[in-house]
Amino acid sequence: MLRYIDVGISRESYEDIDNSRNLRRTHRGGMERCDAMGRKSKAPPIPQEDRRICRSICLCQLTVVMSCVALVYLTVAIYMPSHRAFQSGIEPEPVMCQTVASKLQTSYCDWASCGEWCLTKTAGFCPQIHVTVRRNGTDIVMENCLPLTSAVISCPQVYPGALKKYNCNNGTECESLTGVFNCSLGHCANMSEMYQCHHRADGITVNSEKDNMKLNGFFECDKATCIKIKHPFVCDRLCPKISTLDVNTYLLYEDNVYTGNCERTLAFNRANGTSVGSPVNATEIWQNKNSTEVLMASCLSVKIEDNSIKAIDCINGTIQNRTNFPKLFMNFTTMWSLYENSTILVDTTQNFLPAQSELTIYNWSRLYINLEACVNTLQGECKLFQNTHGRGGENHTMPSRFHCYYDKVNTCNIKIRLRYKVNQLKLTREERWRCTKKDCKAKIFTLDGGNIFSRTENEHNHEPLLDQELNRRSISNAVKRKAEEIEVRPSKLIHTEKDPFFVVARFDLRKTWRELMVAALVPSLLFLVSTTTLCIITRSVTVGDDARMRCKYCSGGRQVVHDACAGDTTEDEDGPDSVTRALAP
Repeated sequence: MLRYIDVGISRESYEDIDNSRNLRRTHRGGMERCDAMGRKSKAPPIPQEDRRICRSICLCQLTVVMSCVALVYLTVAIYMPSHRAFQSGIEPEPVMCQTVASKLQTSYCDWASCGEWCLTKTAGFCPQIHVTVRRNGTDIVMENCLPLTSAVISCPQVYPGALKKYNCNNGTECESLTGVFNCSLGHCANMSEMYQCHHRADGITVNSEKDNMKLNGFFECDKATCIKIKHPFVCDRLCPKISTLDVNTYLLYEDNVYTGNCERTLAFNRANGTSVGSPVNATEIWQNKNSTEVLMASCLSVKIEDNSIKAIDCINGTIQNRTNFPKLFMNFTTMWSLYENSTILVDTTQNFLPAQSELTIYNWSRLYINLEACVNTLQGECKLFQNTHGRGGENHTMPSRFHCYYDKVNTCNIKIRLRYKVNQLKLTREERWRCTKKDCKAKIFTLDGGNIFSRTENEHNHEPLLDQELNRRSISNAVKRKAEEIEVRPSKLIHTEKDPFFVVARFDLRKTWRELMVAALVPSLLFLVSTTTLCIITRSVTVGDDARMRCKYCSGGRQVVHDACAGDTTEDEDGPDSVTRALAP
């Protein structure tokens, strides 16, 4: 029978003495454990508690590091852009933008409408888009349209890269060329497939089979004989014919034309020039009183429903005489020519279907995809933006039209400062602004640093300044202020000066607020929880002499003692700090 006696030696010390008796040196110089009979015994397994604690520590440390990295990255990607968005002063209500010019800069990219990575300067793909900015047009519904006359005719834009190409350097491939071709060193693209060209071939004659390397430029070919086109010429897209029989309505939407024979047109909002329009009850603005009038307009979107046609943001509403149209069919070129030369307005007051010039806020403005002019998705988003927003209306195509956002307050203040010169009036605390034209006596008076209009005096005796002139003055004034830095070249000052009349295609304060909350709370909470967990682990875990981690409080403050011989298990009621007992015979 085994019994315990108290010899004043701790259990750990006794186990070290006992274990040293059962160790022997191996042939490699190591040590292995043996029992009393000299037989090898397996090393004790790693406790599950030790593994769990180790995994928890590694997971918490990884979470802390990743949270810190996320906070640093989100400072540039989310926090700073969100702050600029809230402080920008841009109107949350959208206006309409229409592309007037678009190009891809290849040599020097001083600014870009969209960049693929916000942490570096835009390089490589550099789209530059300019737009006109205006107020929204009129929402209309055309009622009682004959169902057989309502139709949609599409004429999509032609991409030169989609033209079929022929390699005249390859045997007899070009022995049957017929039509107008754009050639470069024997490689010719067939333009006659998608274009109807108006030209005169009066250049040299080239045999496409024998002198294929001379095929450089535009040629009119008939089988193997090609005649060069020396002078510039015009080509129209080959589009389906537009029916003019029993049609009194033409609505243009992108590269589509919606036709119909409708009885009347109702409007649901009223334009107010460059100010915000107002909704109205259904108001009749046009009626088919006789069969000689034809209504034409350009809209943002059009939809045919039963016997009616609904359209949104319609402008440039004009009336044409039916006798100006061909009797049965017409092509897109004829339709565009008729529409552009229309002079009779639907509404002479310009409240319904107004002309675009009546709604224009800016004639020429830079377009940015957002306030940062860049995205971080790295998924070709800028190329998609260029395709959807960069159509400038070439070759009788409809330019891109979309919602955009601008800074109304800043624009008004900039225009005041560029058109007037300020003089402080001490007695009335007013600021008097006089016109920059020397022979003009127009004045305005403002309060609160130009933010509040007080009164006006006299009128301008000249035409209003264009936005391009105001933009030039703004850049000129900014460059003059910065010219104190004599080591900076003037060209760099001009290129780095920001356009004050820019607009953005994406601006949503609610979405920005949601993204800011998620980006701020998620990594912060993960960092806080992981740090707290690590602190708790350091206080509640102890490391034994066997280099294993154990929880101090997991067994309720009791240590378990195993009887190695009898296999019995006893518990030490005095806790882990009590004196252990040694095994005696």
